[in-house]
Amino acid sequence: MIETFDIASFDRYKHNSPFTGSYKGMRFRIVHPKKTDDEEDVIIVDVYPGPYCFEKTADDLKVRTTYPYSVEGYEQIVPYLNKYYEEHKDMWVESMSEALRRYSPK
Repeated sequence: MIETFDIASFDRYKHNSPFTGSYKGMRFRIVHPKKTDDEEDVIIVDVYPGPYCFEKTADDLKVRTTYPYSVEGYEQIVPYLNKYYEEHKDMWVESMSEALRRYSPK
């Protein structure tokens, strides 16, 4: 189960740099992008299967969710990640199996 300390503190996101993590084959990326005047201030959460990093994973495998850039929005991230993990558990198990097949010594 993902815990709040697994995703860095809320204050870390004010610097606009992405935070990436993983849990049992499920990878995630959290970022507070710089906004323009007409954009809503949000935290973006992308979830995708391993074994590759965010940039090397096909866009059609990524699921994006946004939350308001606030403590309340931040507090919704961990429950979302845990729920999404449970709802798609087979995908993450397959993701880990694929990584083991690709990267295990022959």
